[in-house]
Amino acid sequence: MGWTGTYRDPKMSTLDFFRREFSETVILDAGEDEDGTVYLARQRPGGEVHCIICITEWETNDRYFNFNYKDMFECEGPFAAKCPENVFELLSSPEKLYTGMMLERSRKWREDVKQQNLW
Repeated sequence: MGWTGTYRDPKMSTLDFFRREFSETVILDAGEDEDGTVYLARQRPGGEVHCIICITEWETNDRYFNFNYKDMFECEGPFAAKCPENVFELLSSPEKLYTGMMLERSRKWREDVKQQNLW
């Protein structure tokens, strides 16, 4: 998977931006770590909530495509694990979301989150 390049108004909040980008889904809450990684609590049609992790970067040399992001699900084994508590607390149990290898990667990611954060 590659990066998505787009325009983002620098005054637009992270939550508002990603609600616009993922307008076909329900984003309950978002948080951002000091590295600019964004964590989104996304509600599935059945009501379960999982995390989308977006690595982000601002582009200073392009006025039309000034913001880039790469999104991945928690079950894809992302290394970024500084998920804010407000997002993490909204997530459904991994057993309600995944099976097999996806379940194992989700469990590992959540354990990494717990180890890296001292809420």
